[in-house]
Amino acid sequence: MQNPTGIKIIVNSQNTDKVLLDSVIEGTQIISIRYFLQSSDGTDKTFIQTVIKANSISFKMEDELENLLSEGAFYIDQGQLKMKLLRPGYQEKPEEKILSTL
Repeated sequence: MQNPTGIKIIVNSQNTDKVLLDSVIEGTQIISIRYFLQSSDGTDKTFIQTVIKANSISFKMEDELENLLSEGAFYIDQGQLKMKLLRPGYQEKPEEKILSTL
């Protein structure tokens, strides 16, 4: 498998696909994406920030009052794809899992 050289973000809104980003990644750029997810009735909204690096993807989720709901990361370590998840807003213990051996 070749390493990807770009990023493409497509969202579906009102049954129509919309391209938000279609960009080539040069070298070791860091990409930061900030967006809101909103419930279909519009009553709940969550702010999400995602940071994409060469060997990891991290994310942070907050509610409208800027309370940290969860944060985590997907990353490669010692030939394994791992995930770390912290959910302080729900008072849960941190979780770390091996998702796959590469």
